Amino acid sequence: MLSALRYILKGNDAYLIAQAVNLLKGRCEPGFESVCFSYFKAEASYEQVLDFCRTPSFGNMKVCVISPPPAVEKRYLELFENAPEDTVLALIDREGKFKFLEDVAEVIDCSKLSAQKAQQMIQACGLDIDANAVQLLIERTEGDGYRLKNELDKLIAYAYGGAQITAAEADALVAVSLSQDVFTFSNAVSAQNIREAHKVLNNLFIAGIKPEALLPLLTGAFRKMLAFSLAKETGAELAVLYKIKPGAVEINRKIAKRFGVRRLKDAVDMLVEADYVHKSGKASVRDLLWICVAKI
Repeated sequence: MLSALRYILKGNDAYLIAQAVNLLKGRCEPGFESVCFSYFKAEASYEQVLDFCRTPSFGNMKVCVISPPPAVEKRYLELFENAPEDTVLALIDREGKFKFLEDVAEVIDCSKLSAQKAQQMIQACGLDIDANAVQLLIERTEGDGYRLKNELDKLIAYAYGGAQITAAEADALVAVSLSQDVFTFSNAVSAQNIREAHKVLNNLFIAGIKPEALLPLLTGAFRKMLAFSLAKETGAELAVLYKIKPGAVEINRKIAKRFGVRRLKDAVDMLVEADYVHKSGKASVRDLLWICVAKI
């Protein structure tokens, strides 16, 4: 049970953040959640948060969860220090920008799961799963607790009756992560395998990935390859800088080499232009992505 009044939900794991928010919501009097609980998204102003905190609760505990805007508001320190004692405040700090609040709040770690914690989560679900399947599950969910929970629910339903999950079954059932699909797409395009690139893109659409979410991911992937191809740092230094494994740096550099610097620059420019065209209302993102695949 969370019993303090001020919290920082530190990290960017959607599953762990959702868990923490649900626990905090439980501080409200049953039946009064609609008036005593409020989740403020990034577009909400500081004044709206303040108004909620100042609203009388008539003896009931209020819970205020804040997903702050990108610009850091120093005024939140004053709010955390002076909010009424009948108000539980929780601010979601996905990027570590609100460290100055940690002296006046309890920090709840909502960062991505380590391999060890992911393994513990798998073991705790009671599923009979072999070691190779566990490793595959950890690799594909990439420390994302929300995805791991969803994949475990899928495997539990599949193994109804207690059958063991093998590596082959896990390979067939566990979804490949979006970042892995983006890697496969980039690899296919660099090899000029347009058929495979179209297949990956189509599968992403079928899986429900919104084109609006995919375009910035692709742009980021190509920017990273361009940066790696121009960088003077070693693979180990880049791994630290970009917070990825050294092996991932080398793989990106190999793909980047197949593209060449000029082609990578053109690809980044094309994707950035596609984003502008979409935001200008001149074409759909889906259509622009198909065009980019053909031209990159």
